[in-house]
Amino acid sequence: MRYWPRGIRKDRVDLWFKDVGTSKELIKKWKSGKVAWLEFRKQYVADLKDGKKQAIISDLAKRAKAGRITLLCSCRDPEACHRTILKEQIEKILR
Repeated sequence: MRYWPRGIRKDRVDLWFKDVGTSKELIKKWKSGKVAWLEFRKQYVADLKDGKKQAIISDLAKRAKAGRITLLCSCRDPEACHRTILKEQIEKILR
């Protein structure tokens, strides 16, 4: 997540990679209904192709290979959540 999730104490989280969260602009478009899910997905995946973000995703994949990782988010619907897209990107590396 780009923003810290409500109700989660910071001492309960080991690492926070907010840079792989959805951009502020894309969050605003999505929450206001200006972009549909497929367009949101397309823009978020394109954003994740950035070199710095790819390095973070690779690091997350290494951590996932070594043990369990948890991706936090405030989205109510996991089918329409950037967390699911990020998980897919991590799994691509693990394959």
